[in-house]
Amino acid sequence: GIHATGDRAVDVTVAAFAEALQANPWQARHYIIHGDWVPENARKLMAQHHIGLSTQTSIKYGLADEMTRMMGAERSGQQFPLKSLLDAGIVVCNSSDAPVVSPDWRIGLQTAMLREGKFTGEVSGPQERLTLEEALRTYTIYPAWLEHAEKVKGSVEVGKFADFCIIGKDIMTIDPHEIMGIPVLMTILDGEVVYSDGALEIE
Repeated sequence: GIHATGDRAVDVTVAAFAEALQANPWQARHYIIHGDWVPENARKLMAQHHIGLSTQTSIKYGLADEMTRMMGAERSGQQFPLKSLLDAGIVVCNSSDAPVVSPDWRIGLQTAMLREGKFTGEVSGPQERLTLEEALRTYTIYPAWLEHAEKVKGSVEVGKFADFCIIGKDIMTIDPHEIMGIPVLMTILDGEVVYSDGALEIE
């Protein structure tokens, strides 16, 4: 994984990845870290060579209003183009970039769906909004694939690591605006309870 944020940096990095993979083809699953702006040519190469993206919509949540003020709504709306990348067949995973922003996955998940700025609530790039299923996959299945670990993590299945949390609302039915406020009741890591608010008991 290589950090690249702007158009030119992403373009150059992706081209270097593609050149290396053409010279020595293998399932490397290289990826760009951040990828705020991803130009069209880079998207084509990423899809062709299975180059992924590890991005952070939590950053979009905090920066959206300022980006719109500085760059205009259209350019700001193109930042973190998750929907376009997924539609192009590119594997996208979401992360926090902590301690730059909070590691709280709920912020990133809600922002991936709504793309609303933290301070104004204005939508930045509605065309890049994800569905709940798409957004959840950027935190689960896709990151596992990107690190060659899809056989042991990324979903709750027999034979995989028992890493998950139990939340206090049905995320499939609530208003997406409520996601940040969903209470986390319990966190399980490798089958062991590492956090509990005391509301649940597991035998």
